[in-house]
Amino acid sequence: MNTVVFKTEDLKERNNHMIRIKPCYAVKLDAHRLLFTCQENNILYQLDLNTALVSSITLLQENCCMPNKIGRIVRSGEKLYGMPLVSRDLTIYDIQTGEIEHIELPQRITDEIDDGKFAFFSGCFYRDYLYMFGYSYRGIIKYNIKNKTIEEIPVSQGFARQYYSGDGFFHVSYLREGDTVFFPFQNSNAVLEFNLITDSFTVHSVGSQNQRYISIEKIGERVFLIPRDGSTGSVVVWNLNTGEVNEYNNYPDGFNRHKYAFYKSIVIDGKIVMLAHMGNMNICFDPTDMKMSRFLDFYDSSDINSAKYAVIYKEETNVHFLTPKGLVTWNYLTGDKCIKSYTYTKETIERIHEIEMKKGLMDMMSKRTKPIIYENDVASVNTYIGALLDL
Repeated sequence: MNTVVFKTEDLKERNNHMIRIKPCYAVKLDAHRLLFTCQENNILYQLDLNTALVSSITLLQENCCMPNKIGRIVRSGEKLYGMPLVSRDLTIYDIQTGEIEHIELPQRITDEIDDGKFAFFSGCFYRDYLYMFGYSYRGIIKYNIKNKTIEEIPVSQGFARQYYSGDGFFHVSYLREGDTVFFPFQNSNAVLEFNLITDSFTVHSVGSQNQRYISIEKIGERVFLIPRDGSTGSVVVWNLNTGEVNEYNNYPDGFNRHKYAFYKSIVIDGKIVMLAHMGNMNICFDPTDMKMSRFLDFYDSSDINSAKYAVIYKEETNVHFLTPKGLVTWNYLTGDKCIKSYTYTKETIERIHEIEMKKGLMDMMSKRTKPIIYENDVASVNTYIGALLDL
């Protein structure tokens, strides 16, 4: 695996409109395009992998002044499904027609979601069903995409028994093995083994009690559980055949061992790269000798605020990184890299600026002891400007 350091200054600010978005989740549209969402708003974007041109497709949630209300987006056929993260409904987008549908979660489910907490980050499909794995919700939701019915998988007792830290249960990363999903707990030293045919499950205690996991990878018969916490956590290696468990925390010198060190992982050329969240470096774990080393292939991760690649899209030997500044494409076999700053269509710039203007005006009005108007989803920019002029 060739080492090519990507400096953050390689991404030039060619964007004169001061647009800066942080991609969250992406799905493949076709061979050269991705669809993605970002943290700042509820727009669905399209990214051209050849040119790094960003286009706004639609507004997935009407309340444009709120931050992203949708978790991971998953695709089935010509439809996208957005997990209810801040929102309390499932968002469905038809790629061909552009139609958007919102399926409200039953009150019996929303009542069990902690106020102000994320509901569901992630999900997966099996036949005609979408399974959504709870973050603050202590369970799994099963949605029938044909008859639009919602079922609850009664596993809350198992979740409650495993509860460890103040974090949610399941984040984004899971392992799919045929009809079985292995989902690591973010708040405990546990892994959910869930059978998609029977809806039966087993909660495995894996590793010492102070472990909590953010990601999972499989190489051969061994499962590698990636820690969320760099201060107490280890890379836990679990052999599915023998049940043997080993833990490794021989982090490189200079690692800050932050409580929220890692965000996700990716297997590249037989090695596991643990991507930093609040950690001050990316770390490579070699499963042949269990050694760890600082990994600089993606970028100079010494800048902690830049050490966050929320979206990674891998195809064959190319890995695409959607960063806040631009698109990084790296061929890990040849070492070739291509770095492009984002450019935006005129319509996209206007839509983002309109949302930012509404947000700014709402922030100003929220500081008044008695607001002039209340937030609503259909008010025009002129309505907000008129209210501001009356201040």
